[in-house]
Amino acid sequence: MINVLISNNGLEQHVTVDQLDKATRQVSYCECIDEMIKFANAEKIIIATLHIKYDSTHKQLSLVKGIKHTKPCDFVPLEVSICLVAISGCKIIVIPTFNNQRLLSDLQELLNLPIMFVGHNLQFSWYSLWQIGVEPPSRCWDTYIAERSMSLGVFNSTDRENKKKFIAQQEEFLSLGHCCLRYRVPNIMLNSSHSVVPEELKSSTYRPHLAARKLAFVLAKLFVKQSRKAEGQGVLKHLQDIEMRWVMTNARMGWHGMLIDQNKGMHAKKVARRVRGNFIERLNPYGIENPRSQCQLKDYFRLGGLLDYFWSKGTYRFDREILKENIDLDGVVEVLLQLSRLDDIENLQLLNPLFISEEGRVHPMHIQLGAATGRQSCKYPFVLGLSREQRNLIVPSTDHAICEIDYSQIEPGVAGVVFDDKRLIKMYNTGDVYTAMADLFLDGVSVGESLFSTYLHNETRLKSRNLMKVCTLGLIYGLSAFGLSRKLRIDEASAASLMDKFNSMFPDLINNQEIIVAQGHERGYVETATGLRRYVSTKGSTGHDKNWMKNHPVQGSAAVVFKDAGNHLDKVLKEYNAHIILPLHDSFVVEAPIKQIDDVVDLVSEVMCSALKRHFPELAPQVSAGKSTVNWNKDGEEAALDQWTEGIEKLL
Repeated sequence: MINVLISNNGLEQHVTVDQLDKATRQVSYCECIDEMIKFANAEKIIIATLHIKYDSTHKQLSLVKGIKHTKPCDFVPLEVSICLVAISGCKIIVIPTFNNQRLLSDLQELLNLPIMFVGHNLQFSWYSLWQIGVEPPSRCWDTYIAERSMSLGVFNSTDRENKKKFIAQQEEFLSLGHCCLRYRVPNIMLNSSHSVVPEELKSSTYRPHLAARKLAFVLAKLFVKQSRKAEGQGVLKHLQDIEMRWVMTNARMGWHGMLIDQNKGMHAKKVARRVRGNFIERLNPYGIENPRSQCQLKDYFRLGGLLDYFWSKGTYRFDREILKENIDLDGVVEVLLQLSRLDDIENLQLLNPLFISEEGRVHPMHIQLGAATGRQSCKYPFVLGLSREQRNLIVPSTDHAICEIDYSQIEPGVAGVVFDDKRLIKMYNTGDVYTAMADLFLDGVSVGESLFSTYLHNETRLKSRNLMKVCTLGLIYGLSAFGLSRKLRIDEASAASLMDKFNSMFPDLINNQEIIVAQGHERGYVETATGLRRYVSTKGSTGHDKNWMKNHPVQGSAAVVFKDAGNHLDKVLKEYNAHIILPLHDSFVVEAPIKQIDDVVDLVSEVMCSALKRHFPELAPQVSAGKSTVNWNKDGEEAALDQWTEGIEKLL
């Protein structure tokens, strides 16, 4: 038995698989939407199933390695089938055309009914509805997202060679057909696809009402069985309150997209191409003819006794992140970093004409639960890792502004609650957790102590605060003594002692972390505050299981707070003609009319603080905000890209 909310007066009703089975066998078909609405008002509707066939091929992009992609704004709906499931039976309607406003108004009224609409991979269905000016239903159950939520981490692996294979296996695992097989739902529609071309619907063998009936049968049963499993795992409420609402929020971000300053982008690319050869010439005297050659780079840094500084995640890395960490290590590093930035600009997906719409906007595909932490990822184009200079390429529409509102230091605060460390909670609530840590840390450290004099001697409290930040994130993300020594430029033994000193300030956190890790190894998963589990991968140990088991309860719970805030913002921002254009880790990037930008900043800040307080009432929420009428930027750096291109040219 499982509670399913029905439409009549918001009552809850126990529904079993057998009852649904009986209901889906008593089917009648409607010719008009009015009949469906009357049926919904007269009966106790359990759920509705929704299936949209769309054409995603007419403007399909052909990317590298045979990848096909359709922008969110290019999905064209061809047929909508809806089934209302009541205890007394089912009513089905198939809508094959969308050529008059009355029909669309009636469809909107049907979708506005206060019932649960069940579908599979609804993100693309929502794109199709927005294409015809229809708003999707406010309550949904996406069987694809439900399954993705309940298998988080299963396909995660650090095996880069087989990464694509594992991703393909995951998508097959999440397909409707394979979900049916696992839940023993009669797989009568395994080959059913949303994406079709118009000719397929005109085939003499196509029977729309029969297809709609079969699919309704599958989705209704799958919904109940998934819900039962989620209830058993303690994650049902998380799915209903967070993930299923995020389906809409997530899809709307891709639909709106963001405006790109193409002229500025092309100028930056021209500069990058023009100066790249000069930087490569600077490396030639050091035996580096190809800056992308791992062998040449390893040989150079090995000769200087510096190679160990580039060891990370089981291999030697020379990407931008590692180069930035080691910028003061050697003059060659600075040249390599500049080359990395030049390559990033030249190959920036954001500027790929294939991804830019006729209106000059890009529409990334945001991937819900794309990271094993429970956070987002995105592709086509990837926009979550833009540098401070590249962010300037995202600009507001006419008479609009862009603002970014960021949770301040949320993860240390969440860690304090999740691991029940009262001292850490108190420090977070001071308004600057890292300064509070530095005050406590320095009270017990003499600058003459040999273990710490390397780093702390004659340093200001600000640098001590930065040290606390490194140590805190190391504690949450599992930074080793070796990793800390590399970041602080001290020997590993001193780093280990420094870490021991830092950890001694939070005995409750350390103890509870170890308990969580032990339970994780025993159970095969750890979970967030709302019950979202991350499982041990079936693709072999990542080699860092202890680290992510410490991290997931914190970062995953922070992601829950973030999504909850985003779901509320998706509703209230409409009143201001504003919308989220990007979810960036713990910050929302929002576009709004200039006249209302101050009100929007206040509103977003209030919603974000309320969400954190709702989930973790022990914490005193803090956010920081910035706004610009020129472009998206960090800390008022509206000219960061211009300054970088000018600086590169002057440097040569």
